[in-house]
Amino acid sequence: MTLQEAVPLLGTTDDALREALSRADDVVRRTAGVTGRTHWYVLEHLAEWVAARP
Repeated sequence: MTLQEAVPLLGTTDDALREALSRADDVVRRTAGVTGRTHWYVLEHLAEWVAARP
């Protein structure tokens, strides 16, 4: 799932999720795979991370 696909499912904005992920290098490494220039995310991992944030 791409970032743009994950945003509405997580109930956030594209900019907010992109900024949060850029500050959380460990989360990006665990949740993202890169094919060419596209990052693919595991929605379940992103959802757990978003839910755990204060």
